[in-house]
Amino acid sequence: MKIISAQITAQPQSLFDAMPKVIATMEDGKTQEVFEYYPDEISFTADEFIGLTLDEARHLKYIKDKLYLTTTLCTHPASIRKELFGRYYCKKCGVRM
Repeated sequence: MKIISAQITAQPQSLFDAMPKVIATMEDGKTQEVFEYYPDEISFTADEFIGLTLDEARHLKYIKDKLYLTTTLCTHPASIRKELFGRYYCKKCGVRM
C-alpha cells in the first residue's frame, strides 16, 4: 500500500522538545507514524514520501542516515531521490548510493 500524503511535525525549538515525526496517510485512508528523526542530521519534505510504501519510506531514512554518518561524498541529504531499480542518488551532486 502506498503513501498518498505525508506531513512532518514541528521541528524542536529547545533541547528537550520532541523530535519531528513523519506521519503518512495511506491509500486506504489510514494515517500511520512512519518514523521520527534528528533534524540536525537529516531532513525531509512531505513530498518525498508520496508514492512510497512504508518500507520504502523507512529505507529512505536509512539511506539518509547512512549518508550522514559514513560519507563525505555528498553533503545534500535532503536531495536524495530514488531511482528505478531501488538505487538512490543525490539530485544536486549526482552521487549514487
